[in-house]
Amino acid sequence: MGKKIIKIVALSYTEAILFKSDLELAGIECFLKNVNLIQPDIGSGVEVWISNNDADNALQILDDIKKRLDKVKNPRKKTSQIKKILVPVDFSEHSKNACLFALDFAEKLKAEIHLFHVYFNPAVDIQFYDDIYAYQAKLDEYFKEVESYAEEALKSQAQTLKDQIKQKKIKGVKVNYSMTSGIIADEILTLNRKYQPGLVVLGTKGKGEKINDIVGSVTAKIIKNSDVPILAIPSEFTYSNMKAISNILYATDFDDSDPSSLRKLMSIVAPFDMKIFCVHFETEHPESWEELYLEGLKDIINDACRDYKVECDLVESIDIMDSLDLFIEHHDIGLLSMTTHKRNIIARMLNPSITKKIFEKSNIPMLVFHD
Repeated sequence: MGKKIIKIVALSYTEAILFKSDLELAGIECFLKNVNLIQPDIGSGVEVWISNNDADNALQILDDIKKRLDKVKNPRKKTSQIKKILVPVDFSEHSKNACLFALDFAEKLKAEIHLFHVYFNPAVDIQFYDDIYAYQAKLDEYFKEVESYAEEALKSQAQTLKDQIKQKKIKGVKVNYSMTSGIIADEILTLNRKYQPGLVVLGTKGKGEKINDIVGSVTAKIIKNSDVPILAIPSEFTYSNMKAISNILYATDFDDSDPSSLRKLMSIVAPFDMKIFCVHFETEHPESWEELYLEGLKDIINDACRDYKVECDLVESIDIMDSLDLFIEHHDIGLLSMTTHKRNIIARMLNPSITKKIFEKSNIPMLVFHD
């Protein structure tokens, strides 16, 4: 059979744009007909045309598209399913900052807060002891002191949160805690799987502090291996309350997980009055389909919850990091959000040095979803 161009389906504007994007990612050439750029929802539907040789693969992609869209079309009201918030703490100022952030989220979401501390048994210089029992006793005593300090500090931090809940007369929020010894990232991921929170809030170190802790390897490992959204809060972020965060930047690289990530984002910020900027940073001149794709994402956000204020932009720049910083400054962005994926810009941002640059330059929280 020779190659023919066929109409495979007629879809709504939003569905057609997402379908076209996925087809092109799969290497399938296609074009659209009947696209009404002024009133995209009016008419008999947008026709998607492809080669008949690609029909089988295209139909499978279409089925996946419809399944994803089904997940984002409900609910239409601003509601959240997050009932548990995990907050790893190390008793530093930046983890206390994370606790305050988590408390405001918990108050609106009526969620439980679980504080979690991992104390690491540090390596001790091994010296020669004539009496091995005396050495073991000294080592055991040292580890008990470390554990005892951690337990008291954790109780104190939990009590501080409980006192704030009582003082502010917050209803429906409980605080509990646990601790263990081990490697920080591994233990957080283990508890993550057992506790199954809806959100993990991490405090990060600030300028001048070692990057090899939570900003770098620990956060990167947690983001890479966790299915739970991670909210990383830089210690330099001046926190007052959630009312100060009015604008959110969702950075997209046209990934097929954008619809589900946007729905998760809306679920987390549902109780707050925030505007979402859905932005793609382009190093080359934007193509027409990219503008259409952004309009499709805007339709998805509006369809999932009509009360949201949404603005979609294409930003062309040679340096993505500089453009990101300028956009954050000019649009008063209070929260940066993105999805981890090998094709996404977060793959480059997870490099510790670049992550540090983001926190130091933007000085705002970053909410990351893992695809």
